[in-house]
Amino acid sequence: MEKIKTKILVYIGIMSIIILGIFLYSCVKENPKQVEQNLIPDEVLSEICTTCESYDFWLPDKTKIEKIEGKDENQIIFTAPEGYIYYGYTTDSSLIIWDNKSQTRSSVSVTCDCTNGSDDNCSPVGNGGEVSCVIQTGCTSCDRVEKAKNDDTKIEYEILQGGFVNPSIGISFAQPDEDLPYAFEALLAYPDVQEEFETFILQFYNSMEDIPMAIDNGDYMTAPDGYKFSVLNIYGRALVVLLPESKSINNVGGYTYSCPCNGTTGKCKVKSSWGYYFCKKSSSNPCNEACNTMTVEDEQSRQVYTYTYYFF
Repeated sequence: MEKIKTKILVYIGIMSIIILGIFLYSCVKENPKQVEQNLIPDEVLSEICTTCESYDFWLPDKTKIEKIEGKDENQIIFTAPEGYIYYGYTTDSSLIIWDNKSQTRSSVSVTCDCTNGSDDNCSPVGNGGEVSCVIQTGCTSCDRVEKAKNDDTKIEYEILQGGFVNPSIGISFAQPDEDLPYAFEALLAYPDVQEEFETFILQFYNSMEDIPMAIDNGDYMTAPDGYKFSVLNIYGRALVVLLPESKSINNVGGYTYSCPCNGTTGKCKVKSSWGYYFCKKSSSNPCNEACNTMTVEDEQSRQVYTYTYYFF
């Protein structure tokens, strides 16, 4: 009887060790990183205009452009210079999160997918950042597909909206001679960018809630007394914020912010979110083209600063 008890105890001990080992292995084993799901704002979706100028790519200087032709598909590849990484939304409502933190560059490929016919008869044609799909006999409907790729890991994401940025630039005041593209919505959706942006703004305010509202004049906004619209350089993109005039007197900026409609009918509206300003289509009388031009004017010094938003 004593021997049976001993065997049972030994058996229980062995099983306990096995179970513990399995548990520890499952804890240590590296799991695949899940890409964070983010609900894409309606204003991002409403701004999609495949025939508008803003649907073009903004490309940093020294971007390498290649036209690749193959049996399966033709594509145009934009490879950004060192330091530029693609941030944006994927088509499945996620932020593009690169697993490799040491990544120094990324690229974007553009292909044309024939939805009714043969892909051989639907090819991308590009001139700089302008890319269009040319349909030939044998294809009656063609969609443009954009994918961002990590050049190190070869991981690809099909993109909905975004752009190339340079995180090493950080956040500072824009300079008069800087030709910056305007920031895109997805950029400020990244937690690390939000944190850095808030740290910068809190140099001028005690809290984000202390930022006053600009005065809405219908077609344009004016800064309240004692404040000024200042232009920031955030990761190589322009972004307009409202700051105390005494702390931004010599910075690029002004006292009015407007969003002209680039089409023939309709209007664009100035909107604000989390301390910064951007342009969107009016809900009641929307611009029939893109609302992709931001203008900050300083009537006192007669300076006008204009920035363009690109969808990619």
